[in-house]
Amino acid sequence: MRILIVQESLLDESPIICDFSAFLKSYGNEVFLLIQRSEKNLLGEIKKISPDIIFIQAEILGWNWARRITREIKREFKEVKIGAFGSLPTFYMTDSNLDVDFLILGEPELPALNLISYLSGEKADLRNIFLRSEDGKYISYGFSPLEIDLNSLPLPDRKIYERYKLLTDFPVKRFIISRGCMLSCSFCYISALKNVFGLRLRKKFPERAVQDVISVKEKYPLSFVHFSDDIFPVYDRRWLSDFCNMWKKEVKLPFSIFAIASFINDDVARILKDAGCRLVIFGLETYNEERRAGFLEKKGVSNSVIENAFGSLKKAGIYVGTTNIIGLPSEEIDDWFKTAEYNFALKTDLPLATKFTYIPHTKISSNSCFDWEAEEFRDIFPLCAGSKLFLNISKFVMRNNIDFLLPVLKLFSLSYLSLKMKRIYSIRFLDGVKYLISAGLINQRTNVLNGLS
Repeated sequence: MRILIVQESLLDESPIICDFSAFLKSYGNEVFLLIQRSEKNLLGEIKKISPDIIFIQAEILGWNWARRITREIKREFKEVKIGAFGSLPTFYMTDSNLDVDFLILGEPELPALNLISYLSGEKADLRNIFLRSEDGKYISYGFSPLEIDLNSLPLPDRKIYERYKLLTDFPVKRFIISRGCMLSCSFCYISALKNVFGLRLRKKFPERAVQDVISVKEKYPLSFVHFSDDIFPVYDRRWLSDFCNMWKKEVKLPFSIFAIASFINDDVARILKDAGCRLVIFGLETYNEERRAGFLEKKGVSNSVIENAFGSLKKAGIYVGTTNIIGLPSEEIDDWFKTAEYNFALKTDLPLATKFTYIPHTKISSNSCFDWEAEEFRDIFPLCAGSKLFLNISKFVMRNNIDFLLPVLKLFSLSYLSLKMKRIYSIRFLDGVKYLISAGLINQRTNVLNGLS
């Protein structure tokens, strides 16, 4: 069959879509990709491709876009089967209110393959799929882990992005070599996946993980690798040692990872540094360790653990980044400033922030009471966490509602992030600005949830 995947923006270059495409192609399907914001005439390009099935990458933070684009495509292509996969259908299911024929829940590879078999007239396992009946109602066929063996996947299909030169030429590329996490934080989509689908933490063999990167390095510009795993396998010392030994011999590129602070010590930091790791990012979330361990249920990650991990990495010469949540239901605006101040005290090299977003089936069941303020502060958080002067200016601006100065602070924040990218990722300042403007500020977007899209 001719399969088309539609996604929203350049920022969401997705290793999962690369895996998804390679998997479907290995079963004889033709797979195409269109990025809506980079197409002048999306519907015209869809006509040229003439797909049998269209998969829309639909994310919770892109809900309005997903509703609009599915409606537009469905209106124009009534005879084509159109569906959605990603965090929006996975967690909101039929409440996602998308004008589609089917919804794919959880990891997309196996349900999508089963759906293609079903649409071809074969008997198929339809678990993790909602099909829309003629009366407009959705029929569920039950839930199951339907976990793909990561080591059995074909090499990622990066060719699917070649239409978009900005992505293929950008020398920093994302990879995912594991899915899942051992933590079950109350706010995180991972806990919802465990609750609904029973998905487990899995990782690729070290040699397979290295081969994924080599296959891209041989074909495209690549000077820096970012592993987008929810947690890079620093928790498995033997795996880490084998991977790092192979990496420094066969790949020889700097890289960055996400990790949990409790797994970082002097020895792990030394192994990472020796292999070329330049940046480790932790989930700090909030300055308040009681709220982090209690309300957020991020266990074993106290401030002292975070500070020790910072110390080990800084001593090894590795940059340290943090992710921080703005607008938690239990917080006030002053708490956000305290989180920025704590990052400043830690000397965080790359402070990133996201606005709290409610995900169904997690334990936090309400949104922030300060939606507008949270969005504004999220945009300027990196600057506040990196500069005491701008932190004080931002306090004055937000506490006195001097709204006309916020765009100026956001511009400084964009420049600050671009300079950080230049230093950490060794890319040109203007390339960093061009990428952030084209794709959207990186600290604003967490659309892609690993393993789903």
